Amino acid sequence: MAKILKSKPLDLPKTCIIATVGGSDIYSKRYLGELVQEGATVIRINLAHIEHPSNLQSEGYQHVKRIVDDVRDISNEMQRPIGMLLDICGPKIRICDLPQPIPIQTGDEITFTTDSGCFSKERCSVTYHGFVSDIQKNHKIFLDDGKIRLKVIDKKVEQHNLICKVVSSSEQFIKKNKGFNLPDTVVNENTLTDVDIEVIQNLRKLGISNAFDFLALSFVRKSSDVNMLDNIANQYIYYPDNVTGERRIPILIAKVETYQAVATDTNGEYEILDAIVRDFGGVMVARGDLAVEKSPEDVPLIQMYLTRRGIQQGKPVIIATQMLLSMCEKGHERPTRPEANDVATAVLNYADAMMLSEETAASENSRLCVATMRQIALKAEKSQRTERESLRYLGALSTIKETLLGTDLDKEEITKQRAIAESAVLFARNLESPVIVVSTSSGDTAMKISKYRPAQPIIAITDIEKSANKLMLYRGVYPVLVDQKPERFEDIIQSAKEIVQQSKINGKSLVEPRTGKKVCVPLTLGIEPGLPFSVATPGNTNTIHILEFC
Repeated sequence: MAKILKSKPLDLPKTCIIATVGGSDIYSKRYLGELVQEGATVIRINLAHIEHPSNLQSEGYQHVKRIVDDVRDISNEMQRPIGMLLDICGPKIRICDLPQPIPIQTGDEITFTTDSGCFSKERCSVTYHGFVSDIQKNHKIFLDDGKIRLKVIDKKVEQHNLICKVVSSSEQFIKKNKGFNLPDTVVNENTLTDVDIEVIQNLRKLGISNAFDFLALSFVRKSSDVNMLDNIANQYIYYPDNVTGERRIPILIAKVETYQAVATDTNGEYEILDAIVRDFGGVMVARGDLAVEKSPEDVPLIQMYLTRRGIQQGKPVIIATQMLLSMCEKGHERPTRPEANDVATAVLNYADAMMLSEETAASENSRLCVATMRQIALKAEKSQRTERESLRYLGALSTIKETLLGTDLDKEEITKQRAIAESAVLFARNLESPVIVVSTSSGDTAMKISKYRPAQPIIAITDIEKSANKLMLYRGVYPVLVDQKPERFEDIIQSAKEIVQQSKINGKSLVEPRTGKKVCVPLTLGIEPGLPFSVATPGNTNTIHILEFC
């Protein structure tokens, strides 16, 4: 039997948990290990806080390298796969690094400038060079997550000045590095900025760019934004495929947080959003900026729509921002009732993952936040006991016949893989199987089965660590990393049976005998006549074998 090197515990929820790592002021390897121990399956690193992009020796770069090294160590020590998500800033427009806050009140006038070194209400520097040219008179400007609302009353292009009036403010000060939202403005900056590219290049120079399994691009505005990200990933963030030797890149995730991305056409359809879901590898509903750029009442509807569309196209869907925000406050060790409901709703809507931001990056309760999210998710998932419930949500399997438009995949291959995935779910349902098992190299078959949200956990056996890490973002998938893939059909069957027999949920075996009835489990695998399994072509799943346990 192949030796198990790492596995995701079956006691963890099907819904994955992404934990954002905090800055060097609170960071330690022990802190990171606690997040993983409590149930974080993916670790997020936010590049927004690298303050000196050109200096490889800066604290920002060294902090990122420290996290990458620690994740690798913790993964080996705990024998768990851990996914890593790199969050790319995009064209975030910010106030400059003010030496001290600027006092304001409603009715005040303030002039923003693209000139550097200005730190007062009379002239305050911003980070975006096109701030004055892009924004027009009477445009609305939101600052600090909408806490400060302004209106443009004049602009002086030659002086690089934009004159604004404070319409309302719940803050008494403008603080350094706070971000702008420009719902009326078409920003002419590339979604992947020159600074982003420089940072990615430097991560490559530091030898850590290939550690990341997912790239999340902020402020995506259109589906074609994926092209530049794909190009940069192919240059600097690739890693070699263990089987074919070909270059692989991380899964590219669109952060949906701009009004352009969720604009509707004349028929009220989300045409741009549909194209983003189609062309990116996954989507994140970044509700913070989205709630500022759109009306708050629009956000739940967009979240529901994106979740459904992502599931239909087999793309991972992440729900993010302020899920347990109240727990960031000292002494707040329990979520509010709306927060608990928010987490449970994401689970009940079959999202792949939920993300913690400030809750783990800037909180004394970071470990407790992950534990709380895990507990809520497990409780909510207990109500999703059968495929019938998921099929009522998704629509019957036989009616899910959407096409994956805009891909280069052969249509016949798509049909074959979809047929295998659907059949595995139906076998498991009809046989009352406790689990679905997948033998996989790339992880693609496990991803496709996850799309149908089966009641059973999906045990994905792979000998490729990058595939195991990548699967830590997909709902219901529990990767098992083994030291080698068996050579013969009989060996892989025996190995799969032994892994299932060793698997337990809350100390209970998956295959405890039932009176007068065998336990049957579907196993998907690819068979190529004349070739050993160790050199079989990735993506060639073509067989379902039924494992029987007496």
